[in-house]
Amino acid sequence: MNSDGSGLTNLTSGGGDYGDDGPVWSPDGTKITYTRRDQEIRVMNEDGSDDVLVASGQGPDWQPIINQPPDCSGVTANPRSLRLANHHFRTVTLAGASDPDGDAITIAIDGVTQDEPVGRRPDARAGGSADEVKLRAQRDPRGDGRVYRIAFTASDGAGGECSGEATVEVRRKKNQPAVDSAPPSYDSFG
Repeated sequence: MNSDGSGLTNLTSGGGDYGDDGPVWSPDGTKITYTRRDQEIRVMNEDGSDDVLVASGQGPDWQPIINQPPDCSGVTANPRSLRLANHHFRTVTLAGASDPDGDAITIAIDGVTQDEPVGRRPDARAGGSADEVKLRAQRDPRGDGRVYRIAFTASDGAGGECSGEATVEVRRKKNQPAVDSAPPSYDSFG
């Protein structure tokens, strides 16, 4: 029935010899389980379709599903290295979070720091979406390369969150990784 009591619809064959009893909603609200003749456990869709025998001999006992937080250990920046230090901004995207429950994940960038001082202009700008940032392909020509650290939070939309950092480098020499010389660190948004 509807929440106001209208639209009452019988979903099973009813009482009598069948003895359909004890309906219980699944935790996600898409299925109903019930017993028939106190011997069969049956499950059907919320509209009564796809009525299936699941087991015999016991009544149903749905348990709530506990939401697990996403896993941020696989989050990386793309690209991980800004190869040409030409002072132009490059779009960097974060991806790679997973969710044990299979929930869709969104990543939001919380801040960006770098291990070299910021010049007269900021070295980071907001990207076109929450999981993007624009970073300046620049480094101190006398230093050991620049390392940007991008702080982020991943959310599964069901209250679960994780957070972490991804790095992007601007190498001084082509075949040598940049060295993260923080602390101190500087706010790349200036």
